Amino acid sequence: MHHGFDCQQLASTLVNLGLDIQHSYRSHTMQKTDAEGQTREYPLFFLQASKPTL
Repeated sequence: MHHGFDCQQLASTLVNLGLDIQHSYRSHTMQKTDAEGQTREYPLFFLQASKPTL
């Protein structure tokens, strides 16, 4: 089972690896029915990073 990504934690990890964050935002919320028949919301995000210029 996958419980999703924490956008801020992922961005922090990328910065620690030497990348520059260009854009990071929640882009959409998807609704999906789970195995028990409950409708759940899943946030989707956009994160763009790049290697720094030398």
